[in-house]
Parts: sequence; structure tokens; C-alpha cells
Amino acid sequence: IEHADDLSGKRAREGMQEHAEDARLSKRLVRIRTDLDVGLDWHQLRREEPDEKKLIALFQELEFESLADRLDLDGETISTDEQEDEDEDLDFDFGPYEEVQKLDPDAVDYDVMETEAELRAFADRLQEQDRYAIDTEATSKEPMFADLVGLSFSWKAKTATYVPTPLPDDTPTDAVLDVLAPVLEAETEKVGHNLKYDLLLLKQHGVAVAGPLFDTMVAHYLVAPEQNHNLGDVSRGVLNYKMVPISELIGEDSDRDTMREVDVEEAAPYACEDADIALRLAGELEGQLEDGNVLDIARDMEFPLIHVLAAMEHTGIRLDTDVLDEISEGLEERLEEIETEIYDLAGEEFNINSPQQLAEILFEKLDLPVVTKTPTGKPSTKESVLQELSTDHEIPGLVLDWRSTYKLKSTYLDSLGELVNPETGRLHTSFNQTRTATG
Repeated sequence: IEHADDLSGKRAREGMQEHAEDARLSKRLVRIRTDLDVGLDWHQLRREEPDEKKLIALFQELEFESLADRLDLDGETISTDEQEDEDEDLDFDFGPYEEVQKLDPDAVDYDVMETEAELRAFADRLQEQDRYAIDTEATSKEPMFADLVGLSFSWKAKTATYVPTPLPDDTPTDAVLDVLAPVLEAETEKVGHNLKYDLLLLKQHGVAVAGPLFDTMVAHYLVAPEQNHNLGDVSRGVLNYKMVPISELIGEDSDRDTMREVDVEEAAPYACEDADIALRLAGELEGQLEDGNVLDIARDMEFPLIHVLAAMEHTGIRLDTDVLDEISEGLEERLEEIETEIYDLAGEEFNINSPQQLAEILFEKLDLPVVTKTPTGKPSTKESVLQELSTDHEIPGLVLDWRSTYKLKSTYLDSLGELVNPETGRLHTSFNQTRTATG
């Protein structure tokens, strides 16, 4: 500050002269004071081993199960009375503790269809139901590209059936769907979580699911729009039930990438649980929808919309990739023309897409004024800066033209063609009903 008049740059010199007090204040604000009496003995802040009994009690009270697992706290459940006796400092009132439910194979009736004869008998029973839950297992999260691995059904709590495709007796997938199609295409109400995915997947395999729907994901969105709506979170929040995570079957922690690689015996409980929990959630969420005065909205608008969106996504949008390629080639020529003009004006070639190299040309070689700097202290070449500098030299304006042309080509024209489904020749979008809570 004392040598502000000696600074060579006009902008830096004037800034230091005019804002010296601001600089002094900034220095004081960031200084760490070490001479204050805070009334603490720093030895009290030493890290010590936690009191596991108290920590377990607190984690059980707050249901911090994953955190307890990470800390390897597997202590026995502590009664409410014992918690109160052992730790008077824990003063939380969450009501009586309810143990989180999990899949108990002995408490449920989950079975697997193994032969075509069993499947036909099951389809007859399914046809008699007024309402049932359905869930599909597949090889991909993208229904237009996925292969069907199996279907699970439930029409009674804690009871579900898994139908692998193909069946263990080698009945092929097409034959399995021929048996189930009349049931799925009937006007019976279907319950599920994210039913649009199931509808699209089955449509890709030749089955047009019909009838009224009750989607527990959409229902939960209507009653709690700000919360997460995946099945595991909804189950935990509404039913106090912790589901089997998919990561136990496939994913990074497993040597299997898709459900096709999982044995039927291992996949069946997971698949059955999905349908069973969806059915149980429907009963709970239906009451919450009614309490919130949005049951009619769900029945008359949101649930029927699932059929509409599934049809739109399946139909897709026809794109003429030849026209896209032609436009892209024209833009490529335009980019080359702009580049040539920029290089001629700069007197050398450089990477136009590099902020650092562009800054060297503009502020060092051409000596244009630095309008603003980046958080790291380097001259900025953002759009507003180039717009301001375009009145001083031609290059900033040409760079703006180059950037907009490059973005149009790379982000839209080139990318759209890559998203076209090679089997249908169409772009299949995804419409999300449970994304934005506000307009």
C-alpha cells in the first residue's frame, strides 16, 4: 500500500490507491487471532475414544443405521429405560422406538415359477385378482435397450411370486409372456413403483399393459414432493422397512453387472420384495393422498398420465440423421472459416477453446484492457468480457461466433445423432413426473 504509486499497471495502481482501507480491513478479517482468552483448556479438545454404549443409544434413537455400520457399532438394542438411566444428557423425544423391519424369509411367502405348467396355473389365479402389484427385473435402467430378466407379482401383503424369463425349465421368454400377456393387458388395476419403466420394458417385449394404475412413486411425490422417491427411501419413511439394496446383487461391490448374471434363487427374494413392498405402500399412501385432498388428482390426472408418457416415450421422435450430418458439416466449414480469420488477425495459430491461450493473445499480444479476473487471479475471457472487448478489436467478436457455432455443433447436432435408437431410428426421451416440486 505504501508503494501504490510505484505500481506499473494503471488498473492495479488506481485500485490500490482508491481501496487501501478495504485492503487493510480484508487483512484484519482474515487474520487468525492467537492472543484471545477463550476460557478453554486446549487439552480438553483432545480426541478420545467414544463411549460406545451412549453412541449406540443415540444412533438407535436417531436411526443412524448406516453410520453405525461405518463405525462398526453392532451393539445390542438398548431399552428406552436403560437409555434414560445411562445418559441424562440425551434429551430427544421421537416417541417410542420402533425397530426397523427387514426381509425375514420365515415371515413371508415368496415363491418362484419354475415350469410352464406352474406358470399357467399362476396366471389363472392372477386373473382372478381385482388388484395386484407388478415389478420387472431387467439388464439396464434404459427400458428401450433392456432385456427382460423376470417379473414379480403380489396381491397380498408378505406374499409374492417371481417369474424368471426364461423359466428354469427353459420355457423361453416369448412363451412366458404369451401366458402372462392376457392378464397384463386386462383392465385390472396394477400397482407398482415407477410403473412407467415397467410399461415401457414390457411394451418393448410385445406386451401392452392396460388398466388403471397406482404408482407409489408418483403417489409419494404428491404427498411429500421434497423428499426422495426411490423405493428404498419411500419404504423406509412410510413403512419403517429397510429393503435389500440392489448393491448386494450387482454393481461395483459385486462381480456381476446385471440381474441376468444373478442366480434365480438369489434374485427371487429381491424381486418379490419389490412387488410386496409396492403393494403395502399403496395401502398406506392411498390414505395419505386422501388426507392431503390429492387422491382425485392422483386418480384422475397423475396415474392416467403414466400411460400417456409411456406411449410418448415408446413412440419417440423421428430424426433425419442425414439432415443433421449435413448441417453439422456446414457448421464445421463455418468453424474453419472463423478460425482462419482469427489466426490471420492474431498473426499466429492457437487453441481458441483454451482460455489461457486466448488470454495471452488478447491481453499480452494485443494489449487489450483486462476487464475482470477469474477467482485465481487470471484475466477472464468469459462471454461478457468478450462482448465488451469486441468494440476494441475484431477477435473477441469472432471468438464469440466461434463458441456459439462450436456449441451448436457439438452439444446438439453431433450428440442428437448418437442418441438415436439404432433399432427404431428415433430419439426416445424420458419424461419425469416426480422431478420439480415448484413451477
